[in-house]
Amino acid sequence: MRRAKPGDVLRVPLPDGQFGYLHYVMFDDDFYKAGSLVVALDRITTEPLDSAEPLSGIDWLFGPVYVGIWAGQKMEGWKLIGRLPVTPFEMPSFRYPADDLRPGKKTSWRIISPKGDFYVGELPQEYRNLEMFSGESIWSIAERIATGKSKKDLLY
Repeated sequence: MRRAKPGDVLRVPLPDGQFGYLHYVMFDDDFYKAGSLVVALDRITTEPLDSAEPLSGIDWLFGPVYVGIWAGQKMEGWKLIGRLPVTPFEMPSFRYPADDLRPGKKTSWRIISPKGDFYVGELPQEYRNLEMFSGESIWSIAERIATGKSKKDLLY
């Protein structure tokens, strides 16, 4: 089994027996040095796709997010099914709690961007669509594809 590379599309088995799809868009070894960035494609199938072609032009369900792709391949059976071009991609901004990571609503937030990071206090509505600056586990990303919900959104 070969390791995924940017441009690869992976088929992800979902908890309900269906299949979701991730597009590996970038290995971040420059901006935040946090690893593999993927986007979840807005397509869930009952039968597994064996080619990336039908996913060309599909919108993102969410992302980009950091995830351990190799762990997903080895432990959860994520399968490489082809490649799609990575459209011109700019490193996104992320949000993260500035106070602590304990469960519960956060009242102090920072925004990290390639141009620097800044404090925003209580998270304004305009930043709530940013992904968290943290990795998704291989299990939570499958759950998030299946349900469309992220437990990290319970923080504000």
